[in-house]
Amino acid sequence: MSTNEDTNISKNQELNWFLVLWYIHIHLIGIYGFWLLLFEAKWMTVLFVIFVISINCLGITIGAHRHYAHRAFEALKPLKYFFLIAHTIAGVGPLYNWVHYHRIHHKYYGTDKDPYCSNKGFWYSYLFSNMMNSNLDKDELARIVDMRDIDNDTCIMIQKLFYWFMIIPITYLISISIPMEYWNETLLNSICIMGFLRLLINSSVSRMVNSAILVWGLKRGDKYPVDDNSIFYITKSYWLNYHYLLPWDWKSSEFGKYNRGCGTLIIKIWRNLGIVKNLKTSSTEDIRKIIQDLGSKKISLTEAIIELQKLSEEEAERDNLRFFH
Repeated sequence: MSTNEDTNISKNQELNWFLVLWYIHIHLIGIYGFWLLLFEAKWMTVLFVIFVISINCLGITIGAHRHYAHRAFEALKPLKYFFLIAHTIAGVGPLYNWVHYHRIHHKYYGTDKDPYCSNKGFWYSYLFSNMMNSNLDKDELARIVDMRDIDNDTCIMIQKLFYWFMIIPITYLISISIPMEYWNETLLNSICIMGFLRLLINSSVSRMVNSAILVWGLKRGDKYPVDDNSIFYITKSYWLNYHYLLPWDWKSSEFGKYNRGCGTLIIKIWRNLGIVKNLKTSSTEDIRKIIQDLGSKKISLTEAIIELQKLSEEEAERDNLRFFH
């Protein structure tokens, strides 16, 4: 990207006080909702909120992140509709905006133009950056960040257009009314658990996708495996660093694992059912070859990554033919 393209993209960020108050409320009431979940709520409410949150998280991690933001695989239309509905019910904003800002995050990762700038620490990346107005010029971003694939998706554009009209009836009223209607849960429990606690967990997962490298990732030069006691409760690795280099690899988990984890397992099941295909990944052989070319200065790093993506797409097509035939 040229110097002229970098000019006037970023601007000073300011706190959005409406968002500050909103986050204060969902955290305080959400924590109270967790207390109600443990000591007051009926078992059906406990099971129901776990089920709905699980669906919501699939919409955020596998749907918004791996499928729409990085195009790690192709999905049949019914699954795309599921992703869209799950993400809408999650209440973390329009899918278009989520994908847009995540792609910006990857494009400018490690710089001050990153809307979730990791250089400013975990709490800024995870929480405070989400309470600020954007530091990026929208007109410039519309030209720099390629969103043509999302722009051409009619369902996503409809969701973007009507999201703030759908959010109250779909995300809140229906989920809050179901426990009261079908198993006589109290109004207070339903609002605090199905409303605020669920939204707190969903928004936390959504924010963590953009800041996970600060928890599970290692810095350049760090020893692996680590020597400290954190290995017993946090498994740090370089896989998240790998994800920022090769984001299209479907095996990369949102939280530091590779070819493991709930999301990856579910994608494997969907593949066996034939509802996802063309799963893109980079083989050890391809990476080794590209590193050799890079080391001999035959290609630049940017060219190497583009070549790896091309190879992964070709291999995905071949593997798809082998798998289904």
